[in-house]
Parts: sequence; structure tokens; C-alpha cells
Amino acid sequence: MPQSRFWRFFGLLADLFLLNMLWIVGSIPLVTIGASTTALYYSMIKKWRGEEGPVIAIFRKSYKQNLGQSTFLWLLIAFAGGDLYLLYRSFGQYRPVQLVLLLLGFVCLLVALYAFPVVAMLSVSNVQCLQNAFLMAFRHLWASLLMLAVDGVLLYITFCVFPPLFLLVFGLMAYHNSYFISRLLTRYTAVESSEMEETGL
Repeated sequence: MPQSRFWRFFGLLADLFLLNMLWIVGSIPLVTIGASTTALYYSMIKKWRGEEGPVIAIFRKSYKQNLGQSTFLWLLIAFAGGDLYLLYRSFGQYRPVQLVLLLLGFVCLLVALYAFPVVAMLSVSNVQCLQNAFLMAFRHLWASLLMLAVDGVLLYITFCVFPPLFLLVFGLMAYHNSYFISRLLTRYTAVESSEMEETGL
């Protein structure tokens, strides 16, 4: 048993390293960060659900399948975040306005946290994706805050304390977040499946 756990642990580390590298390579054009993130979450959620397989094949499948939708959502979220930042800088002397913009930026960050896992696991339109991401983020606010906090700590350690963690950090973040998100998405996929059965699809 100890040996089995030992090899499972190092097998997990190997998968996290490989998926981390796939995410980095898939994100190099920058505009494809959304597609790469979607594929990363698809792979991690599959892993948490015990539906494992060839890591590269699973990542590539989701990357190709969701390239268009994920890229659109990423550009939408990135432009929204960029505009909020520029507005924040423009209203430097108006603290109340800056506080409102910070709140809107926080909402944008929460939506981004869930949007790509939603695209990865649910067949939804862009509007439905953003709606689901918003509802999930605030219905489970404590889980959302915990995920953001852990992600922040991991990024701080990587870029300020231990740079070699860069080889794993994005995989670790997605793996940790997927622990929570996979359980939340199960409820949505169950509803979606029941609706399809009722309509005979």
C-alpha cells in the first residue's frame, strides 16, 4: 500500500507538470489563454472524477473543441478587466468611484474563475456560461474566496519565494480549484442530463 501511494503521488506530480507545460505552450499566443485554461480544467476535473486517460489527448480534445468559445470569453473578460483598470487609474482622486471599480473588478475575477470550467464541462451559450459562472461564484462565495486565496498564495510563492515552482504552479492551481468546481458542476450536469432525457435528446 505505501508503495502504491508513493507511485500515485509521483504519477500525479508528473501529470501536473505535463498539464502545466501544456497550458503554458497553449497560452503562448495570449489570445488562446481561454482555450488553454478550459482544456486544463477539463483535464483536472476528469482526474478528480476518476475519468483519467492519456493526459495529452484529453487536453488536446478540449482545446480544439472549445477553442472558439473559450477565446471569445477570454477576450471579453480580458477587455472588461483592462477597461476597469484604466478607469481605476483615471479616477485616482475619486475614492468612491475607485471602490466601485474595485468591486466590479472583483466580480470580473470571480466570473473568470468559473467561466472556463463551465465551458469545459457544460454545453452552454456564452450568455449561459457567464450567468452560470456568476451564480456559482456568489452562491458558493466562501469556496470562491478560498480558491482565490490559495491561488494568490501559490503565485506569491512562485514569483517571490521559490521560482522553480513555476514548473507546477498553474497545474496546482487548477487541480486545487477543480476539487471544488467539479462537485459544483455535478449539480449542473445532472440538471442538464435530466432536461435532455425529458425532451428525448
